[in-house]
Amino acid sequence: MEKIKPEDFKKQIGYIIKELEDKLTIKSEEYWRESNPFHNFEKGGRLKNKNPMEVLQGFMLKHEVSVDDLVNDFVNGKRLPPFSVIEEKITDILIYYSILLVMFNFYGKYEYYPSAED
Repeated sequence: MEKIKPEDFKKQIGYIIKELEDKLTIKSEEYWRESNPFHNFEKGGRLKNKNPMEVLQGFMLKHEVSVDDLVNDFVNGKRLPPFSVIEEKITDILIYYSILLVMFNFYGKYEYYPSAED
């Protein structure tokens, strides 16, 4: 299998991180209510009698199943969708995991990440 150059790897990871920041900004405008980034997860939790973190996992599950199918298709030589579709699914998962980290920090009172006041 061909090897990626370390400088290409670093550049691509940097691009992905920038894309995550941009997409999170766009999604926050769409989904936040009353300045609450957890609004959808908390409301979903109240509606379904679940913890907001469980609701997030449910939202993420369809993306995880889809990516699993894409990996299986790739391994088995099947035709893949355009890269933009793959990128969107994986980026959404990364965003969900980032939100989950913030939820653990906030709800668990870890104070691991700095607050806006720091």
